[in-house]
Amino acid sequence: MVEVRWTEWIDHPSHFRISFDADGQDSFIDPAGYDDFYTNATVLLDNIMDGSGVTEHTASITLPNVQCNNCTLQVMQVLTGKPPYTSGPTSDDLHRVCADLRLDADLVFGDGFDGSHS
Repeated sequence: MVEVRWTEWIDHPSHFRISFDADGQDSFIDPAGYDDFYTNATVLLDNIMDGSGVTEHTASITLPNVQCNNCTLQVMQVLTGKPPYTSGPTSDDLHRVCADLRLDADLVFGDGFDGSHS
């Protein structure tokens, strides 16, 4: 289990989703609409409610039990305040941020990792 933290600096009517791909980012699928939740197996947590104003968000998620050198964790903000909704790589209704991960059963926290990174 890991804790994911992010800050929304500009207030938008929206919700968030967190997805995981064990091999890059080719398996992420955009939602087809504002209320299209859990569109595929990569989505770990969806419909995370948004606050108002500058908002700190935290979500605890369980990563899949896999080993991978090219994993990607994605936080997506799905904007809901300006119909009509559009998806795809050039959509301005979706904001994405990703983090590259390495999951390895042989890595032990404490071996050169002080736990202070988020």
